[in-house]
Amino acid sequence: SEYIKNEFQKLDIYKRIAAIDSEDDYYDIQEELEDRFGNIPMSVQNLLEIALMKADANKAEIMSIEQTKDIVKLFMKPTANIDASKIPDLLKQFNNKVQFTVIERPYFELSIKKLNKKEAFLQINTLIGEIKGLKC
Repeated sequence: SEYIKNEFQKLDIYKRIAAIDSEDDYYDIQEELEDRFGNIPMSVQNLLEIALMKADANKAEIMSIEQTKDIVKLFMKPTANIDASKIPDLLKQFNNKVQFTVIERPYFELSIKKLNKKEAFLQINTLIGEIKGLKC
C-alpha cells in the first residue's frame, strides 16, 4: 500500500508478478517497478523472488513446496519425467541435508535446520535448480 498507492496499478503489478515465468520476466518487472515507483521495498523483493522460485519449481516438475519447522518438502508432479539414476548424486551433493522419498507422492526433503531465512531460501533455490537437471 505504501509502495504502490493506486489500487488498479497494484492489482496489475500483482498479476504480472504472478505470471513471472523466467529470469527475464523477473528482471523486467524489477526494472519497471524501480523506474515507476522507486526503490523496491524488501517485502516486494521477496514477492518477486518467490514468484521466480515458483516458475523454476514448475519447470522442475515440482507440484508444491511445503515447510514444517526445519524441513522443506518439494513434491514432484505425478507425471514428472526425471532420471532417477541421477538422484543419488544429487543427494550426495547436499551432504545428507536432502532425502528422496517415494511413499505415495514422491518428494525431496531438505533440512534447513540452523539456516537463516536467506540461506534457507538459497538452498531451496539451489535444490530446485538441481532437480531441473534431473529431467529426461
